[in-house]
Amino acid sequence: MAGGALVVHGLPGPFHAVVDEAGDLLDACDFRACAARCEAALPWVEALGDRSTAGYLRYVGALALVELVELDRAGELLEELLGAPAGQDPLWRAKALALAAEIAFTRGRPARGVEHLAEALGLLESTGSRHVNRLSATMASGLALQAAGVHPEAEVLLRRVLADVPGTPGVSELNVLPELVLLVAERAAGAQLRGEPAEADHQWGRVLELSLRWRRRGVLEGEASQVLRSSAAEALAWQRLGDHAAASAAGAAVGSGLLGAARSGALLGRVEGVMARLHLAGEAHHRGHAAAARTHLDEALAETRRTEPGVWAYTVLAALAELDAEERRSLHGEDARPDRWKELAQALLVRTAASSRAIASELEARRRAARAADAHDAAALAVLTDPLTGVTNRRGLDEALRAAARDGTEVAACFVDVDRFKAVNDGFSHEVGDEVLRRVATLLVDVTRGHDLVARYGGDEFVVLSGHPRDLAALGQRVVDEVAALPWAQVAPGLRVSVSVGVTGPLAAHAVLASADAAMLDAKRRGRARAVVRRAS
Repeated sequence: MAGGALVVHGLPGPFHAVVDEAGDLLDACDFRACAARCEAALPWVEALGDRSTAGYLRYVGALALVELVELDRAGELLEELLGAPAGQDPLWRAKALALAAEIAFTRGRPARGVEHLAEALGLLESTGSRHVNRLSATMASGLALQAAGVHPEAEVLLRRVLADVPGTPGVSELNVLPELVLLVAERAAGAQLRGEPAEADHQWGRVLELSLRWRRRGVLEGEASQVLRSSAAEALAWQRLGDHAAASAAGAAVGSGLLGAARSGALLGRVEGVMARLHLAGEAHHRGHAAAARTHLDEALAETRRTEPGVWAYTVLAALAELDAEERRSLHGEDARPDRWKELAQALLVRTAASSRAIASELEARRRAARAADAHDAAALAVLTDPLTGVTNRRGLDEALRAAARDGTEVAACFVDVDRFKAVNDGFSHEVGDEVLRRVATLLVDVTRGHDLVARYGGDEFVVLSGHPRDLAALGQRVVDEVAALPWAQVAPGLRVSVSVGVTGPLAAHAVLASADAAMLDAKRRGRARAVVRRAS
């Protein structure tokens, strides 16, 4: 893995040695050699007509160039890949589109990024394979969303990949956990900059939990570099939560410690290098060593130019501003007032967040438009579609059940009910309630991946109907978890939403809804915000 990319080795084609060598160089983080190997091999691979290997080399070469921050050339390789003749594997196309979107967002071209990412997400939605290529494409899309600053939606995709790791041969949690930790850490740092201490503490707690899991997995698999990187995240999380003893212990737990790692360049070019220096600066400041703290922060600021500026650069600027303010107080007795550098960092963060919300809205609009465009009969679709949420309505659900009954097909069902929905309407507004229903419906469509029928049963109730063999119990729990993880505070401050889910089947079509409804009511009785499975007799 490099830069969060899951790369499939051993593609079809006669040039297995070239494919394996390029993949191995990428895995070893020898990005310069990887890019050179890919570009040197491309002309003669293409001359011999091996399109699959040529596509692989372009994708892996682009990944390596992104790590080297050579985005122009990376973009050229991806454009060549995307412009190849028709017949591409849709998941490979989705991966290339997502990486192209990440580059576009990083270079400040959001319109191009949205165009690429919308197509990538559409391909993911319409493809049902659980192959590693699907995980890779999902991961790439999550990282593109992260580059756009659309953090909650990015986290949903990365957690989906993490959940699928155990059932996918050749994939480790170490392919996902580092990116998930860095994503949640960005959310934590952003909340801290915005002056939201409760939200920041919540997110730093999640960083701590994930980084400990990351470190344990690194130890288990004998990956010293992963242990070092996870320790940087762990140490900063402990520090931001106010436990300096635990932070120092985490920072000293590996080799020569984070200070030695920073000095040796072991974390050079990684966000974890910025996090390590922020931790070291915080420890120095805690001990009253302002000069050492400033040195670490200056190094951190320089490091952000090699990694990802964004929230980490703003965080370092804010910390430097606090040091400046303290120095003025000690020398001149001035009032403790935030420096203008800190105000600038906060203003830039607000502007970035507004841009991210606009990107998220545009992506959702494009995805809804694409779903509508795929319908063969728009008039028939309108009759069977719920106008508020865009999913199938009760009539469409009834027709699907009648068709299953005619065919003698057994089906399984998830019955989803929004908990205390009346309180949402009464306490916030009916407009907020409508948005809750829309977001729950969108999430259900996302997690079912186009396999199953998602219908609004009525009011605050939805049904997922499946004729495909799958683990619906796991699906039910995922719906519960991902609804809870959605950024409801963006809809209305203080809003929290949960769902109760009943799962049953496969059963005869005439009996499945009653059974799923009974399981959902059981989930309500057990305290809500959970999934209950009613086994088919």
